[in-house]
Amino acid sequence: MRVCCAPLLLVVLTAASALAQGAEGPKAEPPADAPKVEAPTAEPPKAEAPKAGEATGAPPAAAATGEVPRAEPPAPPSPPVVAAPADPCADRLVCIANDKVALWPKLRVRTGYQFVEPDPEILYIGQNDGFFIDQARLGAEGSMVGGIGFKLTVEAASLLPGSTPNAALTPLVSALRDAWVSWTPSPWLAVQAGQQYLPADWEGGDVEASLPFSSKSVLSAGVRPGQGIAVAGLSPSRQLGVVIGSAPGAGIADVAIDYHLGIANGNGYNQSGNDNKWPAVFARVGAGIGGDLVKVGLGGRFNPRTTGTVPNLYAENDAVGFADAALAAAGAELVVTGIYRQTALATLVPDPANPQGQESAAGVMGSVAYDIALPEVPVLGAGWRVKPALRSAFYDPSSSFQTDQLLETTLGLRLSGPANLPAALFLDGTLLTELGDVGAGVVARDLADNRVTLLFQWEL
Repeated sequence: MRVCCAPLLLVVLTAASALAQGAEGPKAEPPADAPKVEAPTAEPPKAEAPKAGEATGAPPAAAATGEVPRAEPPAPPSPPVVAAPADPCADRLVCIANDKVALWPKLRVRTGYQFVEPDPEILYIGQNDGFFIDQARLGAEGSMVGGIGFKLTVEAASLLPGSTPNAALTPLVSALRDAWVSWTPSPWLAVQAGQQYLPADWEGGDVEASLPFSSKSVLSAGVRPGQGIAVAGLSPSRQLGVVIGSAPGAGIADVAIDYHLGIANGNGYNQSGNDNKWPAVFARVGAGIGGDLVKVGLGGRFNPRTTGTVPNLYAENDAVGFADAALAAAGAELVVTGIYRQTALATLVPDPANPQGQESAAGVMGSVAYDIALPEVPVLGAGWRVKPALRSAFYDPSSSFQTDQLLETTLGLRLSGPANLPAALFLDGTLLTELGDVGAGVVARDLADNRVTLLFQWEL
C-alpha cells in the first residue's frame, strides 16, 4: 500500500509546483518538437486608442469580435481649390503690402543728349539741340482686395501748352499723366476710368520704356519741334474716359484674347470736359499665341471733334483704322503696323461725298530687333543685355499737301542692366527724309534734319 501510494503523492506534488511556477515564476518550456499551446487569458486585451496622426484600421468592436468591417461608400470628391491671386509685389524692387492693399512707386527719368543736323534755310531746325529731359515722372500704383486697382503719375518734364507749333525752346512744367481707378472682377472683364491711354495701335500706349529706340516712330509720335517741321502723329494721346475690356491672362486654351472698348472726350490729356456734346469711341481686338510668339490686333476710333474758338467753330470727324502684328522667337522681334485716318470737314463742306471735303493721312511702320545676353563683366557683373534694332516708317500726314511725306529710318542700340538695376542706355541715329507724292512730279522738300540721340533711362 505504501509502495503504490508514494508515486501518486509525488505526481500530485509535482503538479502543484508547476502551478505555482506558472503564477509567479517562468513557465516550463515544452520540448522542442512539441507544439506550443497558448494559455487562455482571463480577459481579452484592451484596444489601445490610436495616436494622433495615425490611421486606424478596423473599429475596436470589429477587432475584438474578429468580424470583417463592411466597406464604406467612397467620400464625395472635394471641391477644386481656387488658385490664390498673383502676388502684386513679386517682381517689384520696392513694394508695400498687407492683406488688404499693395502699393508700389512709379518713377521714371529719361534724359540725354541729342544732335540734330541744322537746316541752312529753316532756323528752327537743328539750332536748339543739346541736353534734354524727355520724361521725369513720379507717382504710385496699387491694388486692393476685390480687384480694385489705381494709378497716379505726374510728369515734371511736360511741355507748356499753347506754344507755337515749331517752338524748339519751350519751358518745362509739371502736368498730370495717369490718373485712373480700375475694377477687375474676372480676367474677361475689367473697367478702368480716368485719364489713361485708350485702345490704340502697337505704339499707341506707354511703351517708350520698353522700346529698343529712344522714341516712338514718326508714324505714331510725329515730328517734334526742333527735329524738323512739326507734325502730329496718328496715335492718340491720353484721354479722360472709360475703358471696358479684358485683363491680362484672358484667353482660351493657348490663345490669349484681347478686347477693349473705350469712350472718352477725344480732345487730348489734361482737358476737363469735351470740345462738344459727342464723345470719341475707341476699340481694339487682338489675339496671341504662345505668349509673345505671335500677336495680332486691329481696331480704330471715331472722334466727332470741334476746333477753333467761339464763335468761329468748325466740326471735323476723324475716322481711324489700324492693324498690327508682332512676332518674337529665339531672341528676335518683328513688329509691323499700319494706320489710316480720314477726316471729314463737316463745317466747310457739309457733303462728305464731296472729295474736297475730306482729308486723309496714312502710314506704315516696321521694326526688327534682336536681344543678346552679354557674358559676365568683372566689374558690372552678370545680367546685362544688348538689343540692336532697325526701324523704318513711312508717313503721309495729309493728303492736302504734296511735299509733306516722310520716310524715317532709325538704327538703334539698347543696353539694359540686370533685374536689380532697372536702367537702360539708348543710342540711335535717324535719317528723316521728306518726299514728294509718288507719281505727282513734285520735288521733295530736301531738308537737313537727321539726328543722333543718346538717352539714359532709369525706371522703378
